[in-house]
Amino acid sequence: MCIYPPKEIENEWLRYNELKSSGLKKQANKALLDVIEIIKESKSGRFNDFLLGLCDKGLGGSLDNKIQHPLFVQCILPLLLFGLEKKSAREITYIVRSNSCGFGREIYNAIGDVSNLELLKIAHASEPNNQNVVNLIVHDYIESLYFGAHHLPECLIIDLEYSRNIISESAEFILNNRKNIKAELIEQHKYYSSLYRDYEIWVSENNGGDFAQWCSKNGRTYSWVTTVYYDK
Repeated sequence: MCIYPPKEIENEWLRYNELKSSGLKKQANKALLDVIEIIKESKSGRFNDFLLGLCDKGLGGSLDNKIQHPLFVQCILPLLLFGLEKKSAREITYIVRSNSCGFGREIYNAIGDVSNLELLKIAHASEPNNQNVVNLIVHDYIESLYFGAHHLPECLIIDLEYSRNIISESAEFILNNRKNIKAELIEQHKYYSSLYRDYEIWVSENNGGDFAQWCSKNGRTYSWVTTVYYDK
């Protein structure tokens, strides 16, 4: 998808991209600052679609489309924060994506210690049928379960009680929003739910052996992350 700039910055944006493509970094940075000044001086919202379009391509996409820091901080971030204030799902999802695309500190400085899940729940409350938001929420739950289990079969790195709460909360969310959730996410949730349940059974039995042996004995098949040890 091509992103066409508004006519007010058409020439400046073209010059910036030409300089960037030519490897003339200093000149490209200066040209970008000219673009930023024009956008900032405008009091209308006519640049909003253009800036949000840059988020579509530049947050998590190709490095060629990476959003430069000055443009993000001075033009895009204020727009995203305004969207958050209005509880707009589109802007909130861009904030979430920004957290994993090199702008986490800027987001933290702007809104404080608010988790991606908390942000997505705001978006979901505002737009409950937004499929992108629903799937991002499920993905966040699964990421938490993956993180807690990535040292298995040796140990969990999150508390069992905490994992029970995540699984219970996420299962209820999936049940209530199943029609909008990708099938692969549902399967991943089933996988981790089973894994944690078996680990808890193994802990409760406490009859020796390690968890991998217990799984093999009971016909459970899970994928373990390879652990590498180094001699000191």
